[in-house]
Amino acid sequence: MDFRLNEEEKIFQEAIRDFVEKEIAPIVDECEEKEEFPVEVSRKLGKLGYLWPSAPTEYGGAGMSKVCDAIVKEETARICAGISQGLGPDIAPDIIRRHGTHEQKLKWLAPTITG
Repeated sequence: MDFRLNEEEKIFQEAIRDFVEKEIAPIVDECEEKEEFPVEVSRKLGKLGYLWPSAPTEYGGAGMSKVCDAIVKEETARICAGISQGLGPDIAPDIIRRHGTHEQKLKWLAPTITG
């Protein structure tokens, strides 16, 4: 099995790494001190389609591979595990993605994907 990233994933990893360094690293200490999650980070990632990159583009995702979901978690956890855990979907949005109607996806999934 080949565990190397393909070219798209490498480019994505660099983009996420850059985002994390510019948007998350400077605020980690303040967030930890206040015990607050930086909601604006979710919104910024969502606007880029990177909050849940493997989500379908029609609902605000980037339509990328599941590996890209892992890249977001890995790169954000490198800076702050707490913030990393707060990013991206949990089990409920994935259930809606898999089994929901188009209307449910528009109502509940799209806002989750776009932050």
